[in-house]
Amino acid sequence: MEVTYLKYFAYGSNMGLTALDEMGVLYRNVRPAVLSGWELIFNVPESKFPGFAYANVVEKEGSVVKGLLMELESDSIALLDEYEVFPLDYLKRNVQVELGDHSAESAFIYVANPLVASVPQMPIPEHWAIIDHAYFEMNKI
Repeated sequence: MEVTYLKYFAYGSNMGLTALDEMGVLYRNVRPAVLSGWELIFNVPESKFPGFAYANVVEKEGSVVKGLLMELESDSIALLDEYEVFPLDYLKRNVQVELGDHSAESAFIYVANPLVASVPQMPIPEHWAIIDHAYFEMNKI
């Protein structure tokens, strides 16, 4: 039986491939990409640490979000759905991302459910470290 893969644009701490490996997410064809017209913010509150939040993206003209485009199979999407508490904390949305060669690809992203999103807060320090490292590693791909 042939496996179907879907394209996923990872931003925030989901760019940390080591963390995805630890979750058991299987991915392939990982490439740096950007999501134009969107901004990275931290507005999904972390209940254990008041004042800190998880990453989200919101539409904002002129802004760009750096991330990774990858292909996932359905079992890995199910793992991410569980991690992202889909559809309670995050919803899915289809977007167009741009690759380094200026070609465009369709992919899905997770966006905060408006019912849980708050005002922007501080990123969770451990997640910010993963994001910072992922940005560094993106330059090597």
